[in-house]
This record gives sequence, structure tokens and C-alpha cells, in this order.
Amino acid sequence: MSIMVKDYNLRKECPGVHPLHWVNHQYTLVSPLRDGLPSERDLSTPLSKLPQPSTEICLALGELHCFETVDTQFQHWGIQFVNAIALQPSNPAFGADSAVALMGAPKSGWLEIHFQIPIRQIEAQVMSPRTTILSMYGSPAAEQAILQTEMTLVGTRSPEHPVKQFRSELSRPQADINKVTFYTFDGQLVINQLFFKF
Repeated sequence: MSIMVKDYNLRKECPGVHPLHWVNHQYTLVSPLRDGLPSERDLSTPLSKLPQPSTEICLALGELHCFETVDTQFQHWGIQFVNAIALQPSNPAFGADSAVALMGAPKSGWLEIHFQIPIRQIEAQVMSPRTTILSMYGSPAAEQAILQTEMTLVGTRSPEHPVKQFRSELSRPQADINKVTFYTFDGQLVINQLFFKF
């Protein structure tokens, strides 16, 4: 069975999301699981119906509940988070475009994502007072990154706030990435946009 896709308006369906150079208008918006079932608004395909190559998805982070630990909420797409909590930043310096974002916690400055179905591409937007490193790995147990980059600085919230906005993309020709990590030294990080391509 083919996946369900629709010509979504990125700004309407994912508040604050700007179209990316590799994300066309045929993408799948993935809502978090609630009580083991996708929400009524979820338009995604369960893991039993594997996504086709080049399927692009956007995680609906704004639908997460504030202060909930985020781990298996997107498991219907084979995605699992490690060291992540959903929150709406109270510090205006960390203000996110969506109502709720992801923070690396309880361990500060680090967040990890595992993929049961390997991906080939990721793009993310991060708020952090320090440079954030985005890394891709071939397996959840791997310690040596296949690809790694310093996320690109795209701006600051305001001159009085030292928190910076970073946005970067990493890709591989083949879909063989089973883990990605975000890391910033001696600082907090907040992720408010996440896109993946299988």
C-alpha cells in the first residue's frame, strides 16, 4: 500500500517551517502517537507499511505535550528519541517558532535520534547559545560518525539575547543512516524543526 501524501502548505501545517531546498510539496506530516495510536490529525503511515525511497516527512513537534519525555511518540515511523523532553521555552532567548519544541534533557546539550528504517537526509533548526554539531551514524551502536558538521549560524533572536539560531542539512546518496546526534558543548539546545528523507 502506498503512503498518504498531500500538497500541504508548510507554513499552515508546520508553523514557522520554511520550505527547504530538498523538501518538495509532497511530504508527510507525522503526528505523535497517543495511547499507542496516531492522533486523529495524523496523516502518516504506520511502520508496517514501509515508506518508499525519497519519502519526505516533517515531525509535528508542536503536537507534543509540554514537559513530556519524548522517546517512542514517533515509533510508528521507526523513529525513537534519546534524552529529549518537549517544552515551550519560557526564556524568550529560546523562543521557538512552534508552540512546543524539543530540548536535550535531562543531560544538557545533547539529543539523539534512532531510525529503525534508515534515512538518507536530515534537516533541522536548532536554538543554542553555542555552536551545535550534527552527526550521522550507520548504526545506533556506532561511535564513529559517517558524516558530521557544525550547524550553520543563520541569526540570533535579538542583540540582547546570546542564543543563536542554527540550521543545517546532512545527506547521503544511499539510505544507510540509523542514528543522528545533536551536541553543543556546555550549553542547552532546543530543536524546533525536523525533516527527514528516507
